Amino acid sequence: MIPSRKLARTLTLALLTAAAATPLTAQEEHEGAEFLRRRQAWFEDQRAYPNAQVSWETIALARKALMNGAGALSSLLNASSGSWLAMGPSGFFGVGYWDSGPQLDAGRVDAIALHPTIAGTMLIASPYGGLWGTSTGGASWTPLTDNQCTLQMSTVKFDPVNPNLAYAAAAYSSGAAGCAIMRSVDGGATWVSYNGNLGFSAYNGGFIYDFYIDPATAGSTFATTMVFSFGAAGMYRSVTSGATWSHVLSYGYVTSIVGLPGKPGVLFAGLADVGTPTSSTRSGLYRSADNGATWVQMPSGTLDFSVTGRFQLAVSPAQPNSVWIIAGSRISTFQSVSKWDDGSSQLTQLAGSGIDLSSSTRTVFGSQ
Repeated sequence: MIPSRKLARTLTLALLTAAAATPLTAQEEHEGAEFLRRRQAWFEDQRAYPNAQVSWETIALARKALMNGAGALSSLLNASSGSWLAMGPSGFFGVGYWDSGPQLDAGRVDAIALHPTIAGTMLIASPYGGLWGTSTGGASWTPLTDNQCTLQMSTVKFDPVNPNLAYAAAAYSSGAAGCAIMRSVDGGATWVSYNGNLGFSAYNGGFIYDFYIDPATAGSTFATTMVFSFGAAGMYRSVTSGATWSHVLSYGYVTSIVGLPGKPGVLFAGLADVGTPTSSTRSGLYRSADNGATWVQMPSGTLDFSVTGRFQLAVSPAQPNSVWIIAGSRISTFQSVSKWDDGSSQLTQLAGSGIDLSSSTRTVFGSQ
């Protein structure tokens, strides 16, 4: 019989299991081979303890037992709207450099997709935990992709017109047997690999950072325009709901793609050209006026994005001609917050407050 403490640890680890991954060359250039090796070793050590090697069979049995006995987190249903509580999925406890103690640590969640019409229904994507879904506002969660070719997921989105359609993308191609894009036609309950004509093999790709669905053509299984970013290879575009893809931009880590609310067909992307050894003038804000078919770099004014490692963009219907940009450097430090005005074609740096970089060494704005 497994000792109770060991069983408890094994049960909590079960939610985060995934196949071991080999770092990609593009990622090694971005984060460093030694950094990735140590992160991968940490990931496996948590699941192997107290043994030297991971027992995936034991973890699978533990996961099954945990799912059979999991109860709803009823206290969350009574939480006030002004407070924040951990919603899960619950993970393991840790207090080290990579942990989030004293609270339970369920691993990184890179994307949340809220159902556009059903309150309390959402999907989340974890780089080492796959896709999870809830219909109870987070009180209980169901793993959705345990039987798929990868658990390394980076993004998930509902179709904004027909939420029965949902799309998800893999965080890493290594070890994923070419499983890069997945699609659901039943609101996220089941998923199938959906790579179209891309022909991904097990080790020939990179991180799919973002996935854009055009709201004007959404709702179709054959005529929706979509754009996704792929490792250091720029962006791909489809006008056939993902059945076929064309390579519309061939360089750079595109870490964020948004559509401008005030101008249908106008898209923006944040591109970090980290494939170059030192710096690159190609890094910056890119604009498309033809729904992602072609892209042009925008002037950066007084801001310097030559050593930027990651961008995150945001838009708002309240200011439909504006794009907000946060930039993080290649060495994982905060760079700037800025705002693009599409009416005047100007980028302005904004004064930022509340970001304290002196109290901790954990200022990882650029790498994740």
